[in-house]
Amino acid sequence: MLQILSLIIVIFLLVLMPLFLGNRLVKEGGIETQDVFLSYIFGWVKMFAWFQIIAIPFIFLRFSLTSLVIAWTSGIIALLAYYLIRNFRGYTEIASGKPNMVRPSYLEVLAVGLVLFQLFVVTFLAHEDADDWFFIGQASTDMHTNTLMGYDAGTGRVATRFHPRYVFAPFPTFLAVISRLVMMHPLTVARFVFQIIFIILCYMVYYLLAKEVFGKVRDKIAICLIFVSLLNLWGNVSAFTSSSFLLLRIHQGKALLANFILPLLIYLLVSYYREAKYNQRDLLLVMISSTLVSAMGVFLAPMLLGIYGVVRFARERKVLILGQVLLCSMPNIVVGIGFLLIR
Repeated sequence: MLQILSLIIVIFLLVLMPLFLGNRLVKEGGIETQDVFLSYIFGWVKMFAWFQIIAIPFIFLRFSLTSLVIAWTSGIIALLAYYLIRNFRGYTEIASGKPNMVRPSYLEVLAVGLVLFQLFVVTFLAHEDADDWFFIGQASTDMHTNTLMGYDAGTGRVATRFHPRYVFAPFPTFLAVISRLVMMHPLTVARFVFQIIFIILCYMVYYLLAKEVFGKVRDKIAICLIFVSLLNLWGNVSAFTSSSFLLLRIHQGKALLANFILPLLIYLLVSYYREAKYNQRDLLLVMISSTLVSAMGVFLAPMLLGIYGVVRFARERKVLILGQVLLCSMPNIVVGIGFLLIR
């Protein structure tokens, strides 16, 4: 019975909630696959960003894990309720209308099949990674002691100082919060639930990138995804390839940065440059999320954003562009200063 309840919570918290939090399902003229993917992606981005905003002060103030769970969940549910109320009429129209089903081509079926095969591999085959001693160990320690990095995951002793690399990038704490909510051990959440969901998220971003390159030519998009899948399936030539990070370590924050956050940022910047538009709110959310998953995101994400700013400034000669880029980079700058001070 408890397992069924945990499964229901997982479906609601990690599947349905992000889909509606993304707030891109109600659209004039109907929704497309791209809108559904973007809604689910940005639902997760909002969950990451809200967690990062409240987790850092909670950790430094030595609050309990329970207090963080309550604060994060309350904020997410409040935002979800707001979107559901605001878009209620649009959702009822979607529910009452007929779905626009498109017959997939053989290439599209093959592309989806390869992604499903990768999900099968990571779900039913075993792999051990040495870094899990910290990522999963710290989440387990936080969960069972009801603290936020209050105990050292390696020794079990009370932590005399914060871990300099993870106090400002507390992704293991995010794992502990989700594990508490779904009533599962962090090992199960990380190596089963997160792996499935995060790999799907990554391929959603790859689809968006392919669509940005090939437009609405569906077969070319499918071929691109097939090629990416084959590279990932046979790309484990070392522990540091994107293939290794995607299929073996995606439950770790640094792998999520490399395969999800940075490709998503590239997609947004390319689309903004082509369409000569700029959504500062979306970029700000992605930049905040980049600081949560890994300390590397503190400078890699601003580097990408800075390149975009320089190129667009050279084209349009507007100082406002540099100001927008600087504003969106402020979360990374603040967290970067924090890293320097705590070292």
